[in-house]
Amino acid sequence: MRVASRWGCPVDAARAQERGLERNTRGRARDTGSGSAAAACANLEAWQLPSTGPEPDMPTEVATPGRLRDALTLLGWIALCQAAGVSGSLLTVPNLRPWYDGLSKPAWNPPDSVFAPVWITLFLLMAVAAWRVQRSGPWAETRPALVLFALQLGLNVGWSALFFALRSPGAALVEIALLWLAIASTAAAFWRRERWAGALMTPYLAWVSYAAALNVALWRLNG
Repeated sequence: MRVASRWGCPVDAARAQERGLERNTRGRARDTGSGSAAAACANLEAWQLPSTGPEPDMPTEVATPGRLRDALTLLGWIALCQAAGVSGSLLTVPNLRPWYDGLSKPAWNPPDSVFAPVWITLFLLMAVAAWRVQRSGPWAETRPALVLFALQLGLNVGWSALFFALRSPGAALVEIALLWLAIASTAAAFWRRERWAGALMTPYLAWVSYAAALNVALWRLNG
């Protein structure tokens, strides 16, 4: 069978049908290729997009070596300060009776049972203060304040030696004045380095001020 083409030329019907099938096949191939490319792009974009779901918790590393070092340093300061307290007690206790008990005392003299817990607390506070100062900077910067701290700690033990072991309230009075100046200087140096450290020294300074007043009274009453 022969049919007319669009230009008016007669063509065979079978050949025309064959060409039509070929064009349809190519069109479907192009559509399929475009669809595959679009699908591939969509899959690629989906793979590249960040997940909006919750991320799994990552393990957190704990800086145990640094914390352990800080804890050991604090324990070292506590041990040093309490050792000074024990040294003072060894100089004090053997001379409480009968010598100290036989002294004339002012009405505001505290009972003997007060001294031990007060000093234990004060030595603990000053240890924490020194520890905080040590952590506030390198040794070259903290050394002046910590040297003052060591000086006042030695003077603290020295007062017990003069007052109780040597039984000399007059010499102890001179020494406690030096101790008060050393504590005040230490507290000021600590405050400049770290304010909490300076604040922790103030109860100690207040107690030594009271002890100095008591020392004056005992010296006057028993001089």
